[in-house]
Amino acid sequence: TNFSNLFVNNNGNVTFNGPLATFTPFGLTTNIGTPIIAAYFADVDTRGQGSGLVTYGNDSVNGRNTFGVNYVNVGYFPASTDKINSFQLLLIDRSDIAQGDFDIEFNYDQIQWETGSASGGSGGLGGNSARVGFSNGTGAPGSFFELSGSGVNGAFLDTNTTTGLIFNSRGTTQLGRYIFQVRNGFIDLVDLSITKTATPNPVVTGSNVTYTIVASNQMGNPNPGLTKHAAMEVPDVHISGGTFIIPAATTASSVTVTDVLSPNTTFLSISAPPGWTCSTPPVGGTGTITCTKPTMLPGETATFTVVAQVDCITADGALITNTSTISSASGDSAPNNNTASATVTASNPPPVISCPSNVEKSTDSNQCTATVDYPIATATDNCPSTQVICLPPSGQVFPIGVSTVNCTATDVAGRTSNCSFTITVRDGIAPTVTCPTAPIAVNAGNNCAAAIPDVRSSVTATDACTPAANLTVTQSIPVGAPLPPGQTIVTVTVADAGGNTSTCQVTVNVTGGTPPTAVIAPATVNLDTVSVTSTVKKKKKKKVKPAQSTGTFTIQNIGCSPLNLTFRALERVTDRARFRNPDDRAFFSVFLRNPDGSAGEELIGSNVPAGRQLSIAPNDTVGFVVRFEPTIPQVAGCTDSTCLRAEDVLPNSFVSELLFDGTTAAVRFNASVARGVKLIDPQNPNSNTPVVTLCRGGDEFIIRYHVFSTDKSDVRTARYEFLDSSNNVVTTIDNVDLAGPLSQSNVVNGQPFNVEHAFSGANSNEQVNSVRVTVSGSNSSSTATSSAISTNCAASLQLFGRGQRVTLSLPVVRIGSSKP
Repeated sequence: TNFSNLFVNNNGNVTFNGPLATFTPFGLTTNIGTPIIAAYFADVDTRGQGSGLVTYGNDSVNGRNTFGVNYVNVGYFPASTDKINSFQLLLIDRSDIAQGDFDIEFNYDQIQWETGSASGGSGGLGGNSARVGFSNGTGAPGSFFELSGSGVNGAFLDTNTTTGLIFNSRGTTQLGRYIFQVRNGFIDLVDLSITKTATPNPVVTGSNVTYTIVASNQMGNPNPGLTKHAAMEVPDVHISGGTFIIPAATTASSVTVTDVLSPNTTFLSISAPPGWTCSTPPVGGTGTITCTKPTMLPGETATFTVVAQVDCITADGALITNTSTISSASGDSAPNNNTASATVTASNPPPVISCPSNVEKSTDSNQCTATVDYPIATATDNCPSTQVICLPPSGQVFPIGVSTVNCTATDVAGRTSNCSFTITVRDGIAPTVTCPTAPIAVNAGNNCAAAIPDVRSSVTATDACTPAANLTVTQSIPVGAPLPPGQTIVTVTVADAGGNTSTCQVTVNVTGGTPPTAVIAPATVNLDTVSVTSTVKKKKKKKVKPAQSTGTFTIQNIGCSPLNLTFRALERVTDRARFRNPDDRAFFSVFLRNPDGSAGEELIGSNVPAGRQLSIAPNDTVGFVVRFEPTIPQVAGCTDSTCLRAEDVLPNSFVSELLFDGTTAAVRFNASVARGVKLIDPQNPNSNTPVVTLCRGGDEFIIRYHVFSTDKSDVRTARYEFLDSSNNVVTTIDNVDLAGPLSQSNVVNGQPFNVEHAFSGANSNEQVNSVRVTVSGSNSSSTATSSAISTNCAASLQLFGRGQRVTLSLPVVRIGSSKP
């Protein structure tokens, strides 16, 4: 359609079919009934004080006929001028290019408001915001164009530095200017753009960097903030006799995308969308990548992926920039977005070096050095061909001591790392040392000790790697230390600088001084009196309590050499001539004394025979415990030295002596036993069950029993109570004299003996079943009852062994007589 006139509307637009009085802006994408070109479709109100008027007319731009409409310093409804806008709409004749060609140009100088109060705004803001674009009025697809931001609150204002109209442009680099070219019957809305990103960033040298390139035809969108629309047919416009025809949109043709690789990178691969043809450098090469396509439709987008490898020699921190461009044979209405670059930072870390562990080695045979072959240090790097050098190198001869090996790793970019380790060469040759074979004689002084001499001077020492003056010679016993008499081994140690040692031994012989001498204190140990006749109850059962007493003594060696003692004997001194065997170990035991005073190891006694040895060091004192633990002896078979032993006799007081081999000194023990009389069992005299027997032979009763007393003079009388089967007394024989017969016998004090007493009248006392015997002494008595009467007197006699034990036989007494 050709138009010879147009209508300039106050509200920022021109229309062609008729005027447009609408003040509230609506979208240009619908059927609005009239062709429209809108530079800033909003509620313009020029009635306010200070507001400019809308003016229009013909003029020229760059010598070309132009129709223009000026909206300079205009306010908004209702008559408000606290905010003002200045913008312009131009239609420029471009018949210099071709008949019917022209430009639509929008210019913006100041945009402070976007709507009027009748359009939902307040103070010129908000509500239904302004719209920019053009339409043929039908709303058909491809028949309209709206600038991105149309109808969006705040999008076009000067306060928005991103999408504000004065901060952007189209078809020119002049900000605030938007040009739409009508060429050959088309509105040129082709706008090719390209964007580019790179990952990773930073990128390690020797690894890959990936570029993502996005090429698109934005359909005249002047910048990323504009919406893409297809080209549209607009009405014919007649200006000053000219006719302008704008029928349809175009497609970009012969589109080319190029990518120039950075000199720091080499090509690996490219991925392109279907329909694109790409030429690349060879893999591993550098240069330019070129991709082409015959056409690129409006709104079409193409994504390319380029992979390149970063050179290993790239310096750490270097910037790697890659640039891509897009172009076409159709030109570009907004060429400012046809180039894109992406930059990454190169990371070229130094190599990681690892040294071997420290090396230790002994010197080579008969050498004071060592040839050391060590494992070479290793290095890892992001790129190959890293060189490692260690100095001194492996296989060198190293001296004794610690040497440091320094290693350096250098990569292809010249970056270095260092490490070090040590090589310790140990002297592996021990010194040679010789000691004298003859003992070194030293005389002991009055204190039983001699000062040890410096025996090192008698030693000869040499070493292969350490000078003799630097050898360290020590002796195991310090010079001047006291040595006891006798031979002492002194060890001499020679150490070289490497810590190797050799030893030899020197004998030091100390002579002279006081010989070993025993001092016993006290020489006589007086032991407490004990009893062997008393009993106690323990755990509700009668049991013999071992009667015992203890004493202590010490033996000190005042000599200069060890006193070696052998515990030879423990013998009875009292009545020594009466005994065939004076051994008194049955009653005495000697122990080592513990630090707490208690008895320790037994040295001689009833459980340990003679012969135990003990050594007492010079000036040392050893403590002992003696234990006197007498028991009632068995009845002995004799009373003289032909068979009597010390253990058969336990008098109320006696002396025993401890004798040694190794010293003439002896220890005497004074022992005493409480006086008392006790009936005993001849087989087990220390039990508390005495044995009394009663037998009948013809008209006689025979009573047999066994008595112990520490002093025979203490035994006085006996009492016999004959009992029936109910333990009723049938008759009693009292005050039977035992002292007289004892005084006439050879029984030794402390020696047990048997008693046999016969009585006639058994036939007339057949009810007698047992007898109760009581033996009395000066201050004690003992009572026991026989078992039932026996008629076998010969068997009864075997209980105490006639002829094998000392027996006291009393005269026959008739039962019923008042005296025995």
